[in-house]
Amino acid sequence: MASTAQPPLRKDAARSRAAILTAARELFSSGRDVPMYEIGRRAGVGQATLYRHFPDRAAIVAAISREHVERIEALVAEHEDDGLAILIVLDAAADMLVRIHDLVGVLREDATLAPVLNELRQRMLVVLDATLDRSRASDLLRDDLRADDLLLVLNMINGALTGIATTAERTTAATRALDFALNGLRRYPTTR
Repeated sequence: MASTAQPPLRKDAARSRAAILTAARELFSSGRDVPMYEIGRRAGVGQATLYRHFPDRAAIVAAISREHVERIEALVAEHEDDGLAILIVLDAAADMLVRIHDLVGVLREDATLAPVLNELRQRMLVVLDATLDRSRASDLLRDDLRADDLLLVLNMINGALTGIATTAERTTAATRALDFALNGLRRYPTTR
């Protein structure tokens, strides 16, 4: 079977690609309507270089979104033996949503990105399922909880971020939404 891995980029090409992604992350952190030319200008690269690395805006959105999911996958590997790993993953996923809230909107709105959105959902389900299984012994969460339920929680957190512009306010909202999801709304009687 032939390898599908891409050859490593030359140093200058790798720097240009990194600059493009950095510029795109910064620009997308304050809204969805980010034109390609603005990404290239902010990155300090010409249009030919920009389009050589990323043929369109969708490719940039996909690359940044995949980076975030890869970070969560790496976090799962780091906490392989931790009974509280599910809480670490949920916290990291909430933080990811804070950072890429507008990109998630682009992923949902751009029909050409539907396969990428589906891929990212499937990867997150695998992460959540594996982490949830490993955390079951800690008796931390309900026995009937499934990875789909946790994905629903993450979608609810993302919804809570709608209309919130600053990262600080999004962080506060995401933290509070995750707390409500984990601890519920019901008041439990105190025992004396």
